[in-house]
Amino acid sequence: MKKTGVRMVAAAVAWVGISSMPARAKDICVMDDFGSTFVFRSVKALGPGRAIPLSGIWLAGSSLAGSGAYTAGEAAPVDGTAVMACSGKVQIGVLVHSAKAPARGNNVTASLEGDISFNASGGFDADGDFKLDGGPYHWTAVPCSSVTICRTSECGDGVVQSPQETCDPPGSVLPNGSVCRADCTYCGDSKVQAGDGEQCDQPNGGSCIGDVSRYCRSDCACVVP
Repeated sequence: MKKTGVRMVAAAVAWVGISSMPARAKDICVMDDFGSTFVFRSVKALGPGRAIPLSGIWLAGSSLAGSGAYTAGEAAPVDGTAVMACSGKVQIGVLVHSAKAPARGNNVTASLEGDISFNASGGFDADGDFKLDGGPYHWTAVPCSSVTICRTSECGDGVVQSPQETCDPPGSVLPNGSVCRADCTYCGDSKVQAGDGEQCDQPNGGSCIGDVSRYCRSDCACVVP
């Protein structure tokens, strides 16, 4: 009986020890209304009255790429804090360091309320005046396994992956009238592509490097005026 009692006490102590261990930290991924993805790394468990730090990666969505400020999937660091209120609601505040040198894009703050998976709604400030500019603004939880952070460049996938690509897909017509070539570059992209036969890349009148007596033709060839 004594041995049985000792075993029962030991088992109870072990159970209490295991049950009191904090839940393992996990990654949480969400997508917002702009198609941008937030990947929060090693998020600790939340409980009523508890605050946890947030850090991770922001990946620009396709709708932001259309503005010219970012390329789709371009990354920026993000940090913030999540707090669980006594009601069980999770309050989230983040800062996205998405301003790019020399003068492209801007930093953004967002404040949202939601659940422990970060399905949330709220608003954001994109101009730095500490007032919410847009709303309602939503996050929707997505499987982190579906998120690609380091995208392998593949000409023809419809996504311009700089610096090696300057257009995508091949055959599309650029604003300057040039056609995207098979290698996802074009005449007029400010890069001399010698492998494509370019001698210059300031078409329709730009000077040729090393020979100011000639000018850059519309097909990026240097000719005598």
